[in-house]
Amino acid sequence: MIAHFRLSGLYRRAGRTADAAREMEAFRHYQELKDKLSKVFKGRTAPAKQP
Repeated sequence: MIAHFRLSGLYRRAGRTADAAREMEAFRHYQELKDKLSKVFKGRTAPAKQP
């Protein structure tokens, strides 16, 4: 995920704005997906172990 963010910056510095925008969009997509999954699993707890 962080690779998309860093690649976006490199493309921007190289003047490749379309590529930079595409990589930033990929970064945002994966960041949003990570946030949604985090919310789903945050409320879950592991079942208690039976002795």
